[in-house]
Amino acid sequence: MVHSRLQSNASSISSSCTSDSPVGNSPAYPTFDLYPLPFFSNTGSVDTNSHNYSYYSGQLPNSQVGLMQPSTSFAHHSSNCTQIPKLKIACASGVNGQRTMWSHCEQCGAISMVESD
Repeated sequence: MVHSRLQSNASSISSSCTSDSPVGNSPAYPTFDLYPLPFFSNTGSVDTNSHNYSYYSGQLPNSQVGLMQPSTSFAHHSSNCTQIPKLKIACASGVNGQRTMWSHCEQCGAISMVESD
């Protein structure tokens, strides 16, 4: 069996400076500045006009954030129950399309829906 190599100019063409590569100066690949504005100001605080911070800083929160606790009117089924009720979220949504939260005592089985403020 004889092996032979054919002449090829592929290497010299691909390394040519005048190649039509799509990466170089093509409108399909615009330049992109990853960090257009400095995130921190000269004082060391976050510059409110930089990046996406200005978008989020101008928005008010949709709802209040806080610690949810079982209702003070929660009644255990037994007078000797010592467990604090656990908060649980319903597995499926209700008629309004939202899931409800419940206080549930695993020791005595008492359960009541948490009222939202």
